[in-house]
Order: sequence, then structure tokens, then C-alpha cells
Amino acid sequence: MIEDYFERMRKELERAYAYAEEARKKGYDPKEEVEIRITRDVASRVEGLLEIEGIADAIRNMEKAGLNREKIAFEITKEIARGELIKGSREELLDKAVRVGTAILTEGVLVAPTEGIAKVSINNYNGKDYVAVYYAGPIRSAGGTVAALTVILADLARRELNIEAFKPDANEIKRVLEEIQLYDKAAARLQYFPPESHIEEVLKNSPVCIDGEPTEEVEVSVNRDHPRIKTNRVRSGVALVICEGLLQKASKVAKYAKMLSLKEWMFIKELTPVKKAEDKGAVYLDGLVIGRPVFSYPSRRGGFRVRYGRTFTTGIMGKNLHPATMVLSGNFLAYGTQLKLEKPGKGAVVASCTDIEGPIVKLKDGSVEKITTYERALEVKDDVVEIIHLGDLLISFGDFLKSNSPLLPPGYVEEIWRAEVKKAGLDIGEPASVEEAFELSKKHNIALHPIALPYWTELKKEQLLELYDYVSGSMEAIKKGKRLLELLGLEHKVVEGVVKLSKESKEILERTLLCASREELAKTIEEKDNILEVLSSISGVEIKDKGGSYVGGRMGRPEKAKLREMEGKPHVLFPTGQPQRSLSKLYNTLKVKKMERLNTVEAMTYYCKKCKKEVPYLLCPLCKSMSVPLEVKKMDLPFVEMYDKCRELIGSQHEIKGVKGLMSRMKMSERLEKGFLRAKHNLYVFRDGTVRFDATDVPLTHFYAKDIGVPIEKLRELGYTKDVYGEELVSGEQIVELYPQDILVSEGMVESLINAAKFIDEMLVKLYGMEPYYNIEDKEGLIGKLVISLSPHTSAGNLARIIGFTQARVGYAHPYLICARRRNADGDEDAIMLLLDGLINFSKEYLYVSRGGTMDSPLILNAKINPKEVDDEVHVMEIVSEYPYELYEKAWKGEMAYNVKMELVESLLDKENPYQGIGFTHKGAYLQLGPLQSTYTRLKSIPEKIEAEVDVMRKIRAVDLQDGMEKVILSHFIPDIYGNLRKFSRQKFRCTHCNEKYDRPPLRGKCLKCNGELTLTIHKGGIEKYLGRAIELADRFSLPNYLKQRLKLVEEEIASVFEDERVQQKGLVDFFS
Repeated sequence: MIEDYFERMRKELERAYAYAEEARKKGYDPKEEVEIRITRDVASRVEGLLEIEGIADAIRNMEKAGLNREKIAFEITKEIARGELIKGSREELLDKAVRVGTAILTEGVLVAPTEGIAKVSINNYNGKDYVAVYYAGPIRSAGGTVAALTVILADLARRELNIEAFKPDANEIKRVLEEIQLYDKAAARLQYFPPESHIEEVLKNSPVCIDGEPTEEVEVSVNRDHPRIKTNRVRSGVALVICEGLLQKASKVAKYAKMLSLKEWMFIKELTPVKKAEDKGAVYLDGLVIGRPVFSYPSRRGGFRVRYGRTFTTGIMGKNLHPATMVLSGNFLAYGTQLKLEKPGKGAVVASCTDIEGPIVKLKDGSVEKITTYERALEVKDDVVEIIHLGDLLISFGDFLKSNSPLLPPGYVEEIWRAEVKKAGLDIGEPASVEEAFELSKKHNIALHPIALPYWTELKKEQLLELYDYVSGSMEAIKKGKRLLELLGLEHKVVEGVVKLSKESKEILERTLLCASREELAKTIEEKDNILEVLSSISGVEIKDKGGSYVGGRMGRPEKAKLREMEGKPHVLFPTGQPQRSLSKLYNTLKVKKMERLNTVEAMTYYCKKCKKEVPYLLCPLCKSMSVPLEVKKMDLPFVEMYDKCRELIGSQHEIKGVKGLMSRMKMSERLEKGFLRAKHNLYVFRDGTVRFDATDVPLTHFYAKDIGVPIEKLRELGYTKDVYGEELVSGEQIVELYPQDILVSEGMVESLINAAKFIDEMLVKLYGMEPYYNIEDKEGLIGKLVISLSPHTSAGNLARIIGFTQARVGYAHPYLICARRRNADGDEDAIMLLLDGLINFSKEYLYVSRGGTMDSPLILNAKINPKEVDDEVHVMEIVSEYPYELYEKAWKGEMAYNVKMELVESLLDKENPYQGIGFTHKGAYLQLGPLQSTYTRLKSIPEKIEAEVDVMRKIRAVDLQDGMEKVILSHFIPDIYGNLRKFSRQKFRCTHCNEKYDRPPLRGKCLKCNGELTLTIHKGGIEKYLGRAIELADRFSLPNYLKQRLKLVEEEIASVFEDERVQQKGLVDFFS
């Protein structure tokens, strides 16, 4: 089956490629061949990405010899440096050696070798050569380990070329120290800020000069103007490679240095990261954003309870919540919303699972209820006054393994009970009632089933007497004893001021707390160490902790699934040469002025001998004959005639928007006709000529056939003929395992995807003179269509296939596909484009010439995913259908995840079919059962968002609302106000008529271009927009005086900059009237 799947995709890819090649030969694009190179393995990706012929075979030969990825990178680097694989000067060999080695380490996917390394050069100082690697910001995409290894690669190449080691002087070291401190404070926070002494050791001992391009506007102020450092601006690449690379990954660097016998690098073994003494659990609370609530403080009871498990939509950092928890979060947590977490890892996207515990809430009438269904949550959401327990956070075992976090002790849940029963060799089912749970426990001498467990550890053992007296007495709702019932999560109602326990709650108390006399209870409390031992002793059954561990969390980025729009929403990469982007308005202006030509457009210019006119294309847009290339210049463009011909061809009256100017090397213009067609179909162009669709990544390994909006017959046509258990697929209730390159797209993108297909077809017919390819009229037509899937920090697309739809605003994809894009599910978003759109419309000639220009561009296309070559995060995802009891035993001890024997994806990699066979422990994962849009994106105004945020935070027991509001003011309001105040003093001035901008206003106070009025670009209202709200929050929540005083100082500072319009200056004569 899997072979048929890949064969079907291969044939469709070949058909599309042939179509694209035929279209390209027509001459309407910058080049006459398809510019996306199809690759099938790491070797071909590396060769295609770097465009260095002949290295793919060498890589494959080493793979056949059994060398791992790192060893191949090291050996290839040395062979290239020796000139054995390619020819060139010493500097060319050095540069290519380092880039190829880096590309192999990043599996030919990331932009690190092309954009992260600006250049590798042989410099000479005082008559001595040394090697310098110039890094740029995109080196961050490689990750710390690879960034560090690029320096090792450069050193290996240096040795092969017999170049001396680099020796910095004391002033250069001081410069880098100042630079790194400045980068961390003024530019971007480093993940790891090492001690100064460690940075000095790296600089003194590295035989390679770690240099970089200037990337930040801020400059060093003390250690300036060094002869070997060509800029005073901060170089982000230097800080990233030294701090997050060599020093944060020092132990790994030392391991590789030892393997390569690089004795000069063994110093780094002593520089392993220094762990700070303070607790880092609250890091996720840094940088709170207005309108994005905190749901739980660090490890606070009543927050997210840790539960181990993997569903269809967890793994690679994806997590599950009960849909009722998502609703009662104020709908701030929707499918795909990012949850910033205390641990494990830093973040996760959320989806829902009904097999776990939902929230326990207190309602307006005083009753306490467990919310077990999504529907019930919708019914009670407006009556909730307190969320006592948020419910479970389902976390994959692999997330702990990947993040190297200690396992957290879990609460006692149904799957642990089942594991204990299995371990005891018992063949019994789960109890259906509290009564049956106690009977099973006593009969088989096993722990009490979780169905009969309240959260006993919420109380101290001494509080049992208070609870005993309360439930034995009148149980008035106004007494303190009721709060104990609430904390325990025991359901009850309040009727005429008296607490009425539910049947289950009453049964639990009678069989535990009330089964002994008060005297016996008091005596047992004295004798036993904790509340669980007390209750186990008096009840005669083993009672375990239902609470376990809790983790904190807050809302991060909202979910997303939409058509991508660049600034200004251009339809075509065609320059206006003016501040305005509208080509239609430009056309109308020229018509009014009775002008035919436009002379403001700077682009690659051609000359048509037949028309005797300058045109922007090789194929003349006026007569369709071949023109002669000239140069990049401001041309005398027959714009009105071109526009009229396009409008006549397309028949569209829509406004067409272009770009102000072209940023590519040769400033190649896109065909104007494509802009007309995109505007007609309500689409926008991206900077590489394609139409993109962005969506939040959510992993998906299985699905219920009914959940993806596709008939069973169509699923069978797509190759889904059997369910996960090997049965014929005949019902929507069956579970199906997802093929690795299949995706589900959001319903919110469907209309635009259909429009994109219609755009391609009409373009083929009207511009290229070919037959349509897609012929799509409705969303069913999208099923089975191929797309290119791409992440922003890569230059390699992955082939994917649309097989269904979801109402959630996310992009569901297999973990293999997500990791092939070098992403995970911690809140990342990626893009898709229709396959033929990429093959025909993408061109390298449109890409920005500036650093990072090739990022987010499909330079190559990976046709078939090899699970061995994807990011190794998925390799540690578990594939079991139930966890071994060993996991829970070691989790209760807080051991590391790597101490647990678990079957992982890595065990599939050497099998004949490594694509299937992934299991799941919980199957209540539905793809759209829960909030589908976060409140954060639904509400538009800041006041509305704040009030909604305050409302949900006030209800959650695990949140400190006052502290939360203080953090919001400190991390968002005040930095925003000061930032805008700073920008005000540096702002530009704008002409209200032609949009021309000036750093300083002309002396005559008018626009020099059109004599229009000038206005500010930043106004007083934009600076103080949050000030009043911040002061109001500080007063409402009685925040500390220091914060109120700070806000007062901000207010005075703003007043000192802007004249109070209420104060009028008076002359002396005004007082004599």
C-alpha cells in the first residue's frame, strides 16, 4: 500500500513537472526551465541547494560505507579542502568545504549554509594568513550544535590547507565581550548567556576567527575601530555562534573534538553551561502580552495536571486538553493556539482529547461540578465563578525525552490503574461505579480506581477532622468546610443554603473518611505521615494521589490559517517606482495627463527591435517577439499600452497593485498579466512569485474517517482502504493511519485555494496558450491535489497531498512531514502553495539580493520523505499503544526519561516500511471538537481583550491575578510606551499627498516633490494609547506603589514632550480687560 501511495505521488509530480516545463518554454518567465530542482535524498538536496555538481555521489558512497551524518560532513569537508572533489582557489575550496559540510549537517534543508554563513575567507594580518568565517543572523536556523560545528568544519579545512591558527589580540576580545552584552540587552535575548571568562576562553583558543556581518543598528561604544573588525555595529552571528553554539553545546563540541583528535579544542570541555541557581520555572511568564491570559502559575495546584499519553494530535511538542477546558479558558485556547509552558519544553500547540479529565468548576449558585463534555461546558460557561481544577494536560513521553526534562510524578489515572492490574496478572475490567471500585480494590488487593478518588492531597491531614465535622453536621454552605469539598473536587449542589452531595461524592466520603469514628480518625492522623496514609488506613484500601504534578501555562501565539499577504497586498512583482503601489491608479493618472510612458520604473530593461520600445521582458508584451537585453536602469516604459493589452486579454476591471521597487539582483519584473489574474481571483503574490497559504502546524498520525469532510469512497480512492486494525474501511467511525505526506487544510483557506487553482488554469489558457490543469470548481476538487510544503527558515520544499479538510484554523500534517520541514508543534507555522504555482511562477530571479533572500523559498523540492533524514525530534516520539508500568514508577521518582525503556519511532527507521506502525494510547482525539477560533483573534479592540483576559484569570484558582496584571504592565504596556516615545524623536515626516518621506522636514515646510502638506508618522495618540489603561489597571487591582509611581513618571515624560493643548499662553494685556 505504501509503495502504491508513493508511486501515485511520483506520477502526478512528473505530470505537473512536464506541464510546467512546457509553460516555461513559452518565454513568459525569467528562465525557460523550471527552477525548482527535484531531489530525493540528502545528497541531491545538498548538491541542489549549493549548486555544486559532483558532491552527491561522494555523499552517497560514504552513506553506503556506513558513515553517520556527522562523519560524512567532516570527511567531505576535508576532501573538498584538499581539492579532491572540486577545483578552485584555496579560498574557494575553503568556502565550499565549510558550506557543504554545514549543508550535510542540516540535511540540505536549512538556509544556514547559504544565508547563515556570509563568507569564509583567508585573511592576512601582519604577514600571516588566518581563516575567518563571517556569520549572519540566519545561522540561528541551524541550531546551536550545527552552528558550533561550522567552526570545527572551518578548522578541519584550515588544517588541510596548512593555514596558521588565528590569534586575537586583547582589544579584539574586549570588543566581542562588549558586543555580546549589547546584543543580549539591545537586540535579542540570548537563550544562554555564558560567563565572560568562558567567552574569553573561546576567543583566545579558537584557531578560526569567528567574524560576522553587521546585522543590528546599534554600535559598540567603547571598543571601536579595530583594524581586523570592519564594522562597529553589532554582529548577531558572532554572538549566536559563540554563546548558543560553542558554549551552550560545549559538551557536544568536546565529544566531536575528541572523535576528530582535535587537541586544540579540548579546552571547551571545561566550559560546559553554568546552571543558574534561581528557579527557571517561571521563564514562561516573561514577556506577557496584553489580551493573552495566564492559565496557571508555576506548578500551582489546580493548574494543568500532568498526564502521560499520546493521541492522534500529540507528539513533537503538541499537547492535548479536554475540550471543556478549552471552552472554560474563555475560548482563548482553541485548536492550534500556542500554550507557553513551564515544562517540558517551552511551548505547545493544543488540540482536544475527550479521554482525559476536564475542569472542575464552582457555579454561581455555589454548586461544584465536574465538566465532562464539550456540550456541558458550553451550557455552564456563563455561570462559572471559579475554575477549581483546570483539568489534564496530555503530554507525550517523547516530549520529556527530547527536552531532556526530568519526568514529572503523574496523578493516579485510569491508565496507571490498568498497568498495575496487568502487572498483577489480573484479568478484570474497569469499575463502572464508585461502589464497584471499592469492591474491586478490596477483593483483589489493588489500589482504589481513580473513579473513586478526589484530590485528597489538596488538604493537610489535620484538615480531615474539620472535614469530618462538617460532613457529619449540618453542612451549611456558608461554613468553611464547604471550601474543603470544593478543593477535593467532590461534586455537590447548594439547596436553600445547605450542601447536598452527589451520590458519588457521598459514597466516596462514606467509604473513606466516615468509615471510622472521629476518635479513630484523630488517632490515625497522629500515627501516619500524610493524608493518603491516614485514609488508606481507615478505609482498608490503598488510596493514591490523584493530583500528582501540575505545570504552569499561558497563552502564546494565536492559531492561524490564511492566505499570506505581503505589506501593501501586491498582486504582481511589477514596480511602480513611486511610493504608491497601485498600478491601476498610476494608469489612470497617466491617462488623465495624456501620457503613454512611465519613466520612474527601475528594472531589467530590454529593447524590442520590432516595436522600437524599451520593455521589461525578454518576450515583448506588445508584439510577442524576442527583445534584446540591455541593463538595469530606469526605462522609458510604454505602460499605458501594456496595461490596455493586459486588460483586454484578461477582461478584468479589478484594481491591480504592484510593488514600489524590485529588490532582486537583476530586478526582473513579473508579467503584468499575472497581476491582473491574481486580482481577479482575489489573490496576492509573495516575493518569489508564488501564492502562499500559512497555517499553524499541528501533528496528526491518525484520524476518524468521518472527521476530514471526505466521503469514504473518496478516501478509498486515495489509498485508504483499511483502518488501523487492518479491517476494510467502510465506516466513518473507523480510525485510519495517515500517510506521511498527506495533509488536511483549514476550511478557511479552501476558497482561496480554489481561487489559486482557477488562477493557474486561466493563466495557462490566456497567457501560455495551454490547456487548464486543475479544473476545480468546489472543495472536493482539491482532494488529492499536490502542494509544496515549506517552512520560513528553509530553502527546501516538501511534496504533500491534500486529502481532507478541518474547521480548525490549523494545518494538520504527519510528524514526519513537520520534522522534514525542520519544525515541531510548539507554535510554529508553515506554508503551502499549489504544486504548479511553484513550478511555473517561482523564480530565483525575483528573490531579494539582501541577506536572507533565499529563506522561505523552494529552491529544491523533496519528493519523498526519508524518515531517517528528518529532524530527529520525531525519532524519540513513542509508538506504543500503552505505556509500560516502568514509566510511572520512574516518573514518581523524578528520574530522567532516557532511563525508561520505550519503543520509539527510531525503532522503525531500519524496517522495510518505516512510515506506518505508530500507535496511540488515547483515541478520544477529534479534529474539531472544541473552540475553533481563539477569543484573542475574535476580539478586535484592546479594551475588549483586556476585559476578557481579566475575566478568565480571575476565575482560575491557579492564577494570581494581581501579579499577572503587574507583569502585563511591566512587560507590554511600559516597553510599548517608551518604545513609541523613542521612535517619536527619530521619526520621519510624510507627505499627505504623494506619500514621500523625509528624515527632516524641508525648510519651506512643504513636500519638495508635489508641494503637499507634511505630517508626522508617529502621533501623540499612538504613544499614550496604553497609558490610561495601564493606570486604570494599577488602581483597580491595587498594584504596588512603585508601579503606580513609574506610570506617573511616564505620564510626566510624555507631557514634557507634548504641549498640553488645554493650556493657552496669555499676554499681559489679557489680564487688564
